[in-house]
Formats: sequence, structure tokens, C-alpha cells
Amino acid sequence: MAKHIIGTYNTEIEAIAAVKDFKANGMLAEDLTVLTNRKTNTESLENNTNVNVENGGTTGDDDSFWESVKKLFSGEDDATNNHPHEQLTNLGISSSEANTYKDDLAADKIILISESGMGVGADADLDTNAIGTAPFIGSGSELDPEIEKVKRREEELQINKNKVQTGEVQVDKTVSEEFKDVEVPVEKDEVHVERRPVLDYEESTRPIEDDESIRVPIVEEEIEVKKKPVVKEEVVIDKSKNLDTEHVADTVKKEHVDVTENGIDVEDPLGKGVNKRNDLNK
Repeated sequence: MAKHIIGTYNTEIEAIAAVKDFKANGMLAEDLTVLTNRKTNTESLENNTNVNVENGGTTGDDDSFWESVKKLFSGEDDATNNHPHEQLTNLGISSSEANTYKDDLAADKIILISESGMGVGADADLDTNAIGTAPFIGSGSELDPEIEKVKRREEELQINKNKVQTGEVQVDKTVSEEFKDVEVPVEKDEVHVERRPVLDYEESTRPIEDDESIRVPIVEEEIEVKKKPVVKEEVVIDKSKNLDTEHVADTVKKEHVDVTENGIDVEDPLGKGVNKRNDLNK
């Protein structure tokens, strides 16, 4: 089956990304070949793509010294490894297509090759990140090296929410004075003097002496006032979250793709004013 070039890349990262993209769209790893003349280690390409990697730029480190000298004077190494046109045709690329891409190979770009019609349908949309060209792969179709891609963009609203302080609640305690009038019962002693005659008296043997006084203590209650703080009530302060909806509106820009050829709208060739943009361009 014929093989075709499906992309050229400047770096290994671009080539690895393109291979993964093709494989994600249904192409098999055994149908892909990576070709490069870079005199660098290609293990990164092999390990990250799992496809066949052909490196025409290797220096033959495993060759003996005399084998290297022989290739140098005979030109065998240049003839087999470093002629871009022959490298491409030896891998099954047509001569005309090899002429198109031989300069890319000579410039040490990475070439991605595939057998036509393998794994990718006619309506597949592949983003290969190719530098230069990334032809469309169709079932048995010829590859067009002049395809270019135009990306259509549009703005989307990105809404973020930030917490801002809109107010505060301040709770203060003030002291006021209030007059209290309380009646408190108190006890006190009162003295009563009463004289009573003694009818059944007895003789007293104690002689009468000088004046004599008898003291009787008189007691009464006095009021002592003390003040102490007592908790009578408490104030509880808490916060709750309420969900509200605010309306946000803004103007966004959107790109539209119009295709014209020689001043004629390709999507509306009869000039009927009908815009046939596809769904991605609405």
C-alpha cells in the first residue's frame, strides 16, 4: 500500500504530540513511521510514540574504525543514509512527493509518514500541530500539501466572586442608674420597768451596802447595704447566610469566518444573502 507524508515538525515535542493526535483519531501505531536525519538520540521519540523511527543521521557508533573509514572514502554512508530523496522513496514515498519534502528532511526536520487509508476516515478532523504542512488523510485520496487551518475564537464570560465587607454590627453595653426603695424589717430591744410587791419574801442575810446599779444591754438590728453584680440575661449574636441572585450582563466578541474567492462568497455564490456558516461559526 502506498505511503504518504502527513506532517513535518521542527521539534520532537511537536512530533510526539502529532503522533498521539493521529492515534487518538483511530490510526494504528504500526501504520506510522517517523523519519529524521538528526544526529541525536531518538529514544525519546520511540519511547513516547511506540512507532517505527528511522534515523538516517546516525553516525554508526557500532561500526569499527576501519568500517567507518571505508564508508567515508567510498561514499556509502552518504548514499544510503543522507540523501533525502532516496530516503523517502526507499520508504515507499512517491518521487513527486519526495521532491516536495526532501528539503525539509535535509533541514533536519522530523517527517511523519503513514500508509494512506489506514485508520482515519474521510471526515476525520486531525490537529497535528504540524510546522509547514499537515495534509489531510483520506481513504485512498491524494494528499494536499497546501492545506491551512484557521482557528475561530470567541469570548466567554468568566465570573468570579470576591468577598467584600459591606457593613458591621457593633454591640455595646452602657451603665444606667436606677433608684431602689426597699423596706426591710429590723428587730430591736425595748426596756420595760415594772415594780411588783413581794408577798412571800424571805429574809436576806446580805447586808445593805452602797448604791448598786444593774446594766441590761439593749440590742437592735442595723441595716448594712452591699451591692453585687448578678447575671440577669444574655444576648446571643450569630450570622446566617442567605442566597441571593444578581444579574450580570456584558458584551462578548465572536469571530466569524467568511470564505470568498475572487470576490464571490463561496458559501453564498448566488448572492441571495444566505449565510451558511457551519455550527461552529454561529
